[in-house]
Amino acid sequence: MAIQCFFDDSGKESQRDHRHVVLAGYIGHDSLWSQFNERWTHLLLRHGMREVHMRRWSGEREKRGWTVAQANDVLGEFVQCIRDCQLIGLGIAVDADAWRALDSDKRKRFGNAQQFCFQRIMRRIMDLVSKSDEREIIDVVFDQDFEFAKQRLGLVDSLFKFDRMLGKQVGSICFANTRYHFALQAADFLAWVTRRQLAEQIEGKASPRGWNMLFADLPYGFLDYRGEHWDQDRINRRLPEALADLEKNLRIEQAQVALEEARGL
Repeated sequence: MAIQCFFDDSGKESQRDHRHVVLAGYIGHDSLWSQFNERWTHLLLRHGMREVHMRRWSGEREKRGWTVAQANDVLGEFVQCIRDCQLIGLGIAVDADAWRALDSDKRKRFGNAQQFCFQRIMRRIMDLVSKSDEREIIDVVFDQDFEFAKQRLGLVDSLFKFDRMLGKQVGSICFANTRYHFALQAADFLAWVTRRQLAEQIEGKASPRGWNMLFADLPYGFLDYRGEHWDQDRINRRLPEALADLEKNLRIEQAQVALEEARGL
């Protein structure tokens, strides 16, 4: 058995018209993902689709001649699959304007907004697993956006050095094609509706339909979505604390390495 996690991005710090950068997706045991994949595969077959991708959803609707209501009904079937499988949602959102305004020292320590989201999502995965005392291998899969993949691979070594438990329990960190990994399509939807929801909140508008479909009342409560929104206020309050944690972990790692060298390990 393994705990599998799938994440996708929405928004880029490098694009000035993107107010928010989001990394979001789902975590669950193998057994839950097996149920999810069976149902998602059936829905794609039923509707004659290769994949569900929100950036291309309007084009898909126009190509098929669907009305907005028909497209929403189809999308609702896929959303119901996510809800019924009781996956745990995790998401990190960063105010890109506030992040761009950081001083050079903080940007050097934490990287760009996408890199920070990656560090935080890995931290949230380990916090969740540690609290439940799970000891299964954790596999983490990201969409194969090669711009982000290269950055994230460069962070893996540092993360494993700073957090040895992370290095021991994470079996793999990889990048995959959303067309063949259906869980990434669900992650794409969550990242997309999260960024849309934040944009609508800022403008004082109602929540987008996709958000409402995903988070409407369920028989057992609300969809389990554990998110962080790093707006200007949170960055001012919490980033110094995160920086202190980085420095503390670095000192611990240096002490461990020194001890092992002294022991001849």
